[in-house]
Amino acid sequence: MHSDDPGGATLDDLVALGIDPVTLRHRPPRPEIAALIGAQYYWIFHRDPVAVLGFLALESFHPHEPTVELLIERTGLPRAGFRQLLLHAKLDVAHARDLHRVIDMLPLEPQHEELIGLSALQSIGLLSEALLGVVAG
Repeated sequence: MHSDDPGGATLDDLVALGIDPVTLRHRPPRPEIAALIGAQYYWIFHRDPVAVLGFLALESFHPHEPTVELLIERTGLPRAGFRQLLLHAKLDVAHARDLHRVIDMLPLEPQHEELIGLSALQSIGLLSEALLGVVAG
């Protein structure tokens, strides 16, 4: 969270990029993001809570610091708008390692592993669609 308010640190970055947080908070989420969150609720509450590990596994695909630096340079946008990306380029390396260690220690059965995999694949697919939608406008 990195803030007292859930999502507050990310909102601070968006404000630094010139985005109005009030307008942003009043807009509905992209359909792909709603589907992503809704799918996790379904997997967790109607199948098995272990499914959330697939969603959390996305931390294994953290921002790469040199790529974020290049993005800042090429876009000319304020560095303050990239604080969370730069922070997670460092933090998520350890988070992913810790998550993998936890998963490896769990007494998972084949159906758990399948559910974690389904959750991860669906999560990355929906997140990719959402990001492509933002780029497309």
